[in-house]
Amino acid sequence: MPLPPALQARLAKRGIIHKDKEKSDEPAKVDGPVKGCPNTSNPYHTCVEYCLKRYGENAAAPQPKDFSTVPLPVGWYLVPDPSSGTSYYWNTLTNQVSWHHPLDPAAEITLPSSVLNNQKESHTDIQPNRQILAPPGVDTEQDKEQVLSIGKHPSLIKGSQKRQEAAVKRKQEKGDD
Repeated sequence: MPLPPALQARLAKRGIIHKDKEKSDEPAKVDGPVKGCPNTSNPYHTCVEYCLKRYGENAAAPQPKDFSTVPLPVGWYLVPDPSSGTSYYWNTLTNQVSWHHPLDPAAEITLPSSVLNNQKESHTDIQPNRQILAPPGVDTEQDKEQVLSIGKHPSLIKGSQKRQEAAVKRKQEKGDD
């Protein structure tokens, strides 16, 4: 609702409002159609400042693809992680893990931390295999030559290491007696 003319004159005299900078009822127009504006095909639409802000250069990046519906490659399984409450992806063929779907470009496929910790202790360097196998039923030379070696789950590795250490201690104690 506009101010009465007498009040506008008093406020303008004090310098609170300026007559030449009054807001117009029409929004500011933009030169040409804005790239990304969905209304450019409408002959009665003229792109305004809102279109530039909403669909222009500052527009939000496209949403990343939802990989929850994409089937997992051969050997990969979704495993719940009890310590964090989330799930991660585990390749039983190569014993590799990833927090993201293996086909997701953002996925960092690595060896489990238990294996990496053992590498640091023993100073060996095992590189993760980023190759994703063909689906079952595809007969390629690579599939024929491939030997199926099922890796152990990271939590099983830690448990077996503890059992092995305990067995070595028992053996040493028996040998000392």
